[in-house]
Amino acid sequence: MLMRTTEFYESLPAKCCDTCSEQMEEMADCYSHTCIKCQGLTFYPLSPLSPLGALPIRSHPLIE
Repeated sequence: MLMRTTEFYESLPAKCCDTCSEQMEEMADCYSHTCIKCQGLTFYPLSPLSPLGALPIRSHPLIE
C-alpha cells in the first residue's frame, strides 16, 4: 500500500546544520545545509512570526 504524500514528508527527519548540528527551520526553496548563525548572517522576517507559524487570513485586509 502506498504512503500518503503528507505522511511521507512528516516522517522525514528534521533538517540539521552541517557545522553545529543544530536543528534548522525549514524554509521554502532553501537548499542550504548551514544555519544562519554558522554563516554569520542575520535573518530578518518580512512579516511578524506567529506562534503557530502562519498569519491569519483576513477576507478584507484594508477594511477593519
